[in-house]
Amino acid sequence: MSDPDNVTPRILRDIQRELADMRDDRTVMMAILNRVDASVTSLSAEMRALRSQFDRFRNEVREQLDVLPKAD
Repeated sequence: MSDPDNVTPRILRDIQRELADMRDDRTVMMAILNRVDASVTSLSAEMRALRSQFDRFRNEVREQLDVLPKAD
């Protein structure tokens, strides 16, 4: 039989090790989520810039088309 005095410290060490692993996993997950968030934010800014460029292009084309003589 196992001595209960030896088992308890071993169980506590196992629990502490598991908790440390969980903290490490949490740290890694938070870092990944922060990188994804930064990427999405960057993409959103790029999409706004592209939309703005497209709007300018569309308006310029419409203006140029408006000056062309209309076909009868």
